[in-house]
Amino acid sequence: MGHHISAIITLQSVDRDVADTLGLPVFVEGEATIVGLDAGHSDAWSERLGIPHASYSHMIHDSAMTLEFARRLKITEFALIETDCLGGAGCQTAALYVRERCYRPTGAKPINQTLAKLGIIRVGDRDEFESIGLNKYRSFDEFFEKTFDLSVFKDGELFSGTLRADGAGRSFEFWSKGLPSWSCDAEDYWDAFTQLREFLEGIDAMALCQGARRNAVVSGMARSMSGGRKAYLVEMSKPADSTLADIFDPAEPNEVVTLAEQHRFKSEWMASLQGGG
Repeated sequence: MGHHISAIITLQSVDRDVADTLGLPVFVEGEATIVGLDAGHSDAWSERLGIPHASYSHMIHDSAMTLEFARRLKITEFALIETDCLGGAGCQTAALYVRERCYRPTGAKPINQTLAKLGIIRVGDRDEFESIGLNKYRSFDEFFEKTFDLSVFKDGELFSGTLRADGAGRSFEFWSKGLPSWSCDAEDYWDAFTQLREFLEGIDAMALCQGARRNAVVSGMARSMSGGRKAYLVEMSKPADSTLADIFDPAEPNEVVTLAEQHRFKSEWMASLQGGG
């Protein structure tokens, strides 16, 4: 089995309310607290908070955003770890931060070295990694909200935005510099995207996404299987085939239409399948 985890490890207490606000999963193992990290999630918060995309080493999360997470969580001493291993083979990296000063291990087992320097005590014949239960965690993917880059076209100008969905795909937020923010509760991704398009059309803007194309049709089956993330790109007089697109994939301004135009096309397409068009 593999380990693909990135995390902050600390012996200090973590502000759980702030962690919840930031969407960071927190796990307590004895005296150690594990804060899961995700690259897409960090990038989204970096954009939202205006934190520069500064990287301090080859580690994905050795960045200005991780230090900002730590500051907001009221952590001053922590180990930053990353693993990418399968069947015992792979790589691991680590760094120790103490009041923003960084220590980088040079040995063959950088995570254990860093955890030991942090103050993790081995239990029995287990190493530091196993002593705080890190071997139980294979991935933190399921604990993170999903984020999507989403471009908006308004008055001949392009705006870069971010759509965030909770892990269950029921609560959504959109923000973009220069545009009003938006949020909603929805049944699934397609319902949320429809509500977002209604909001954008209200300010004379259009989402530049595959799901806003004239011929994008979401069937009941595709909706139930993908949570509303996949749409068929259909042709008049032809049944839907295997041509599916992610509704949040980018599209050009000349490819997208209003909800009313899309609904009208769908009605005409369905009629054409019955010989009515």
